[in-house]
Amino acid sequence: MATFQAVLGSGDDMWVVKLDRDGNLEWQKCLGGDAHDRAESICRNAADDYVVAGRALSNNFDVSGNHGDYDVWVVKLGLADVGLAENELNAFAVTPNPAQSRITLDFAPEALPEHLALLDAAGRMLCMRSLVDASSPFVYDLSGHDSGLYLLQVRFRDGTLATKPIIKE
Repeated sequence: MATFQAVLGSGDDMWVVKLDRDGNLEWQKCLGGDAHDRAESICRNAADDYVVAGRALSNNFDVSGNHGDYDVWVVKLGLADVGLAENELNAFAVTPNPAQSRITLDFAPEALPEHLALLDAAGRMLCMRSLVDASSPFVYDLSGHDSGLYLLQVRFRDGTLATKPIIKE
């Protein structure tokens, strides 16, 4: 399923959602810049990547090289792009899980985490933190968030993503 989502304070973004047969969310990815960017169609190739075609007016964040007005925008999403493929080098552990107020992230010594994002169960970003100068283990405070399911997504300097579900009690 490819659609668009309105983001307060900016234009539209491309929102790609993968659901299982029962309609449960498997993964989602929001892409775009600060202007109007839309998905128009999606297909799956032989390598199990998703190819999304749309249009983009932005020229920042996920969109680059805009030539004026709306440009055709094609994005290929593999498992690593949606946080499902985990590079062993960039693996990390989260403890405790479930957590009450704080979680600890332990990264492999060779891992180079760049930033982490905390997403709610619907995939909306709640906050983002830089990890460029952070040491492992890294403690993250959840006390300002309600109980429930969250996704903790870490982007590494090599561009890969790793995502872990977190339960806040």
